[in-house]
Amino acid sequence: MKIVVADSSSLILLAKIEVLDVFSKNTELYIPTSVFDECVRKVDGKKYPSAQVINELVEAKQIMVSKAVKNIKLPLQLGKGEEDAIKLMIEIKADLLACDDGKAIKICRFLKLPFIVTPKIVSSLYTKKMITLKKAKESLENLQIFGRYSPDIIARAFLELQGGE
Repeated sequence: MKIVVADSSSLILLAKIEVLDVFSKNTELYIPTSVFDECVRKVDGKKYPSAQVINELVEAKQIMVSKAVKNIKLPLQLGKGEEDAIKLMIEIKADLLACDDGKAIKICRFLKLPFIVTPKIVSSLYTKKMITLKKAKESLENLQIFGRYSPDIIARAFLELQGGE
């Protein structure tokens, strides 16, 4: 089972497209405290259903919340959640960082840290038979609405689904 650290955007998007539960059951999923605060504590769960989903998965211990304590200087300034997610990933020696932030992805490339974007998570869940083709297609269609992805990224994910059929 892969150890994955997620930032806020990936976590929220996975919750919005209704695959966070499946993803968290099939990975050892960690988030830094700052990401939990950003996704759950600082928002109204009634107004943002994704906050409620994330909180329930944390309470069920499908998502572990951990404080990032590594004192690492990163080459670019990031938001607190992205910075802490990268530091936590390094600290716990995670296999992947689930991240959709452009600056954080640049840092991952610079530091040679493996990362995965949400559309790739969806295609991977389908390829591993954790979700149906119908669910994968619905999820990618919703990511076109909720996410800020270029059409190329979504198109590549749809192509991966065809290759996995």
